[in-house]
Amino acid sequence: MTVPAPAAPAIRHTDVLIVGAGPTGLALAATLAQYDVDFLLVDRHGAPQQLSKAAALHARTLEVLDRLGVTAQIMAEGEKVDIINLRTDHTDRMHVDFRKLRDTRFNHMVDIPQHRTEQLLIDVLEARGDATRAKILRGTDVADITIDGAGVRATLRPQGQPGPDDQPVQTVTADWIVGCDGHRSTVREVLDIDFLGEEYDDPWVLTDAVVDWPLPRNEMSFSSSPEGILGVFPLPGDRRFRIAYTQTRDSDGTPVEPDLADVRNAMRRSGIDADVESVRGFWTFGLSHRQAVRFSKGRGFLVGDAAHVHTPWGGQGMNLGISDAFNLGWKLALVTRGLAEPTLLQTYHDERHPIAADVVRTTDIGARAMLVRDEWYAPLRTFAMNRLDRVDVFYDHLIHRLSQLKPHYRRTGHAEGRLGAVHAGDRAPDRAFYDGVAGRDARLHDLLDPAGHTLLVFTDSRGTGPRAVAERVRRRFADLVTTVAVTSNEGQAESLAGNLPVALDRAHDLGGLWTNHPTGLLLVRPDQFVSWAGPATDLSRMLDHLGRYLRPSQDRPGLAEQSAPESARAALTAV
Repeated sequence: MTVPAPAAPAIRHTDVLIVGAGPTGLALAATLAQYDVDFLLVDRHGAPQQLSKAAALHARTLEVLDRLGVTAQIMAEGEKVDIINLRTDHTDRMHVDFRKLRDTRFNHMVDIPQHRTEQLLIDVLEARGDATRAKILRGTDVADITIDGAGVRATLRPQGQPGPDDQPVQTVTADWIVGCDGHRSTVREVLDIDFLGEEYDDPWVLTDAVVDWPLPRNEMSFSSSPEGILGVFPLPGDRRFRIAYTQTRDSDGTPVEPDLADVRNAMRRSGIDADVESVRGFWTFGLSHRQAVRFSKGRGFLVGDAAHVHTPWGGQGMNLGISDAFNLGWKLALVTRGLAEPTLLQTYHDERHPIAADVVRTTDIGARAMLVRDEWYAPLRTFAMNRLDRVDVFYDHLIHRLSQLKPHYRRTGHAEGRLGAVHAGDRAPDRAFYDGVAGRDARLHDLLDPAGHTLLVFTDSRGTGPRAVAERVRRRFADLVTTVAVTSNEGQAESLAGNLPVALDRAHDLGGLWTNHPTGLLLVRPDQFVSWAGPATDLSRMLDHLGRYLRPSQDRPGLAEQSAPESARAALTAV
């Protein structure tokens, strides 16, 4: 009698294998889902982690999550924070007030536990049918990853399974693999990409606590004293705060095991009369500042902490990772669906690597400045903070940098031109204006296609130029580009209505965007960054620029099947 050999596990194929189901992996999955791109999300943890480092969501991240459909719920649940308050030696030194931001609807931060942000992204995927067990595998290790020119192959096992002789859950092949798996990234190791940097000397403690804290709840506070740093961040709930501090050391320099008494002692670094009533668990961790030398290699990509880690100064980490995911997501989607050239994927590293390097550098500077203990340098730091808080140019630069509205892609080779104050490579400014067609207050981002490119045609003439522009764009790229007219002329708005989306800006709130040109063009990508800017007389140049990475309609067989999903364009119906 012959005993048949056990059947080999079935091989499953997916477009994108995402390793790591934290906020970056889930944001990437949600972006791909908007384009109906198949993915498999794998995470070694059985559920979202309840106690995690990240809580603060900045303006740019709220814009991204708004596109993914979760910001409204985040605003409903989270704690709105307007100010970062920096203190040294028990005294206020700088107030970073995000209410001074003008070109965004989110001129504030929101504090919400990371696990709730993750769950809200999962809820969006569930509503689409993309959060099933077949799409998100929890408690699963990714092993035996091989990547070559033909694709990716990996073995998935239940987390903790002892060895390769055990039956694997399944074998997966994919066109692409994305490492969202943290600073000890398996994907980065398989890609053999160096992760350069160094560790800090001070370990940190994190806890969630109930605190009688006398300062307003719209403030996040960082305090520095000779004993170290203390951060106090308001969380949703009565008197709930997240507390982070450099770990206390005893007289021999040994880190002290944290407990309630230790947290109360650490709170004295602020010089604020506050009482910690209770705490919910502790997490001690070390910090480093490191960055991968490349964010992509062949068919593999690194996103979030797998690509860069740094100090928590300014609450930048999770925000940076979600923006990474959004930048990569639409590009992977268009390439996977045959709508864009594969060379578009090279821009992920070109655009995001310099941004991350800047954040790693500035958070290092900020943390080291707050950790100054030397009796000679501490007064110099205090003097500098007091003076800089009164310098408008520095202050404006700081709030835009911390809110992550400052980064741009001007020098990456995939941005061309300028229109008024806006350079190609900039994030399109989300300016407020009154739309005379819709009869309501609106913002520039309301005009943008949530799934594709948008060509904004700014004009103050009576001609039908925008209609002719739209027709040329349609002939070249079909429905991959939506043309929207913005005019200050009521008669022109009436003549264009019914032919293409149009907004009437009678007050010229957006007028600076077409300064010195009768008709100006801004080509805005799905991630709200400007790809091309210039006068309408350069339309042919703009079409050629776009044709370097988007495939013209005649080069795309099965156009009806390849077009961006109508569900993702629903937001335009309000324009």
